[in-house]
Amino acid sequence: MAENIEEQRFAPYCPPATLLLILKHYRKKAVPERLGKDTLVQVGIPEGLVNRTWQTLTFLGLIDADGVTTKDFRALRYANDDEYPGAFRKIVEKAYANIFSVLDPTTATEVQLNNAFHPYNPLGQRSRMVTLFLGLCQESGIAVAVQPRARSTASESSVRR
Repeated sequence: MAENIEEQRFAPYCPPATLLLILKHYRKKAVPERLGKDTLVQVGIPEGLVNRTWQTLTFLGLIDADGVTTKDFRALRYANDDEYPGAFRKIVEKAYANIFSVLDPTTATEVQLNNAFHPYNPLGQRSRMVTLFLGLCQESGIAVAVQPRARSTASESSVRR
């Protein structure tokens, strides 16, 4: 039997602002035992971004595939402002261990970032994967050499109008 040479890897690619909207919402309120995709919409996530946001929450280990919230999610809720970056950093470093093993975001160039995400699917979303990674690094207190592309969520855009 031939071995599958091509390892399938997935990296999330929702806009960082979308994920941070969820985190900020639940830092002010109790984290429920279970999230549903409808809950994300109620919090302000546009329907078109719900699946990407769900995949990101799962990838980071904040929920399981059924939407059950984890102790890491609740730890972010109860972390004070001084503890939050460190608690979030542990989550980001664990989820992106493969990326951190090949680059240091404090010195990585855009080319190095793109190369680090090269084996990840979906291929057409690589720039968004990098943007999310950089945004999460910044949120967790990790300095980055390349600034993430600024994108707002649809709900933030409508508020500005």
